[in-house]
Amino acid sequence: MDLPALQQWLQIATSIATLIALLIGMMQLRDVRRSLELSTNLAILQGTRQVWGAALTNPEIAPELMKERWGDQPSQALFAANLIDHFEGLYFQYRRGAISRLYWRSIEKAILAHMRSPAIRGVWEMYKERYWSPFVHYIDAALPPLDGPGR
Repeated sequence: MDLPALQQWLQIATSIATLIALLIGMMQLRDVRRSLELSTNLAILQGTRQVWGAALTNPEIAPELMKERWGDQPSQALFAANLIDHFEGLYFQYRRGAISRLYWRSIEKAILAHMRSPAIRGVWEMYKERYWSPFVHYIDAALPPLDGPGR
């Protein structure tokens, strides 16, 4: 092989290697951005839960807050809301990669079974706009329509 042909071949190989390195770098940057976005969402969810936890344990604030948000009989709705909050946290952890896909499948069955109950579904329909939009889309897609047959 002559020197000019070898130089041309090396130039092509170098260009391809550079392109591959750039693509890998772009994919890593996308993953970092997604991870930062998910971490920010988790921090917001955790902060919100801490604020609600503080309010619900304050004897001066809790009775009025519960009555305002959940009416005169708040216990069932409060339980359902806490359960949905827990499910949202699990879903978030799954999306973040902290829960494996295999393990998630068993968790998902339990979540959807609970979400199909009329009491929990009622709370979901009333308050779902307050949840993380990917979680809302996931639950709404997984649940049967309210007037349709169960899945």
